[in-house]
Amino acid sequence: YLRFERGVDRKDEISLSGVMGGEFAYFGRGMLAADILYLRLERIGDSVSAYCSGDEATWLTCGEVNFPAEDPIQVGIHVIGGAVRGGWMATATRFDDFKIFR
Repeated sequence: YLRFERGVDRKDEISLSGVMGGEFAYFGRGMLAADILYLRLERIGDSVSAYCSGDEATWLTCGEVNFPAEDPIQVGIHVIGGAVRGGWMATATRFDDFKIFR
C-alpha cells in the first residue's frame, strides 16, 4: 500500500511512504508551511508520483515510486489525530474537494 500524508512527525511535513514486499519505506519527504494544502497523486502505468501545493498553481514534487498494481485499485482517505502520551489528540480536518480522474 501507499500513504500520502501531512503532519506525520512534524506539522508541515509531507511524506509519501508505504509497504512493498513486506517492508516499510519512505519514497519522498519534505516540508510545506501552508494553511490550506493541496495534495495530488498521479499514477501512470506502474509509476506513482506525489505532489503538494499551497496555492494549486505551483506544485512541488513529494516523491515517486514504481508501484505495480492491477486494476481495480482501491483509493481511500483516512484522518487521525497525533499520538500523545495516554492516547490520541483530537484533530479537525476538512476536505473541500476529492477527485479521481481516469
